[in-house]
Formats: sequence, structure tokens, C-alpha cells
Amino acid sequence: RGVLAPAPETGGFELAVKTDALGVRTGTAKAQGLEAAEAEVTRLRLGLEGSRPFRFEGGASLVPGMQIGVRRDGGDAETGSGVDIGGGLSWSDPQRGLSVEFRGRGLLTHDADGFRERGFSGSLSWDPAPETARGLKLTMSQTLGGEASGGMDALLEHGALAGLGAGHDGDSGFARRRFETRLGYGMSAFGGRFTAAPELGFGFSGERRDYSLGWRLTREARFGGSLGLSVEARRQESANDGGPESRAGAEHRVGLTLTARW
Repeated sequence: RGVLAPAPETGGFELAVKTDALGVRTGTAKAQGLEAAEAEVTRLRLGLEGSRPFRFEGGASLVPGMQIGVRRDGGDAETGSGVDIGGGLSWSDPQRGLSVEFRGRGLLTHDADGFRERGFSGSLSWDPAPETARGLKLTMSQTLGGEASGGMDALLEHGALAGLGAGHDGDSGFARRRFETRLGYGMSAFGGRFTAAPELGFGFSGERRDYSLGWRLTREARFGGSLGLSVEARRQESANDGGPESRAGAEHRVGLTLTARW
């Protein structure tokens, strides 16, 4: 993402250019009742993003924005070129530690007949001390359909790859709903050089429920970089208590993530 025309200090219109690239390759070995298979999906996007911040007394701000861009899809799924369009509205009040955001994105047109992709999302975050990673933090989000925003942040989120197939079968893409909430508390660790934060999470969709317990260790590096290590244990079970999937038992996962930014 690069800013072409930055907004003035007193407030005004800002124009930026955004691009992202995505490549997925999956494969399955031959097993009883299942043939071996391989598949690849690629996506390239380039677009413009316009926003107009409005600033208020006390530090609060309201930022409406809009995006439009072209995309090129390849691989074993839908192929061809298309046009994406999206918009959003965000509100931030640092004094109260509150931020609210709504986003929507959809495929305006595409060479592949019948290819539909659209998504909406809303999120609420409460962080009484946003200037630091320490203290209490609560986030809640609701998504509907596929990913509701573009950029690298969206590509790295949970479920981004699953969203590639959203909405291919008419309006059923809107059946993909998910609510997620996380509660964490950051505290000083290792003589104040790091911040340790235990986290609790819960997620719910039409197909499954997720419960998670995690621990995150972060350090803000010099020159704006950061280093983070997180460990998370997750239990996933079917939301249909009476269905055949619920009788198959729950899944348990443990994940380790190392993140470095510079």
C-alpha cells in the first residue's frame, strides 16, 4: 500500500494505491475411496483506495472510505479478469478506548460466468490504553460471506483461504456467517522488555463452534518494528449437536506462531 495523495493535517481527502498477490496449492494422496488430486489457485489485485478522515474534539475520528480495483484469477478454479468494489466506515475514540468498523466488498464483474464473491463485516474493539499493548482488551467481530476487505492484512486472517470459494453457488455465500470474540490482558514480562498476554477466544458459525486459550509474547523493536510469539490451543466442535458430525467428536489443535515486522 502506498499513499499517492496524503490527507492534510487539518483533514481532507487521501488517495492510496493497493496491491496484493495470493497463491494456494493443495494436494491429497490416494486413499480408500479417494483419488489423488492437486489444485492451484492464484489471484492478483491492484486498486485505488480513497478516504476522508473527519476529526473531532477529544481525539475521536470518523473515516469513510471506498476501494475499486482490478483482479486477475488463475489456476484450477475461476479464471479471468474482474473488478472489485468495496467500502467501509470506521469510528475511533481513544479517550474511551472504543473503535467500531463496518466493511463491505463485492465482485462487480468477472469473465467467469456465475462467479460471485462478496462479504460484509462489523467489528467492535475496547482497549482502555490503546497506546500500549498492556492492559485489558476485548474484540468482537461478525462476518457475512467472504472477506470484506482487501490487502495483506485480510489475506493473513483466519479463514482467508476458505473465503476463496464463498458465493460460487448463487446467494448461498451469505450463508457463511461467523461471530468471534477475544478477551486478553497484557502485562509486563522479563523486566519490562516484553509484554505477555493470556487470551480467551470463542467463535461461532452455522457449522462449528471454536474455543481457544492462548498466550502471546510481544516486544516492540526500535524503528517501528516488532517481534511476537504466540501459542494457542483450540477446540473445534460441530454446531449441530444432533447431526452426524457431532457424533464424530471434537477436534483439538495446538498452534505456534512467530511474527516479525520491520
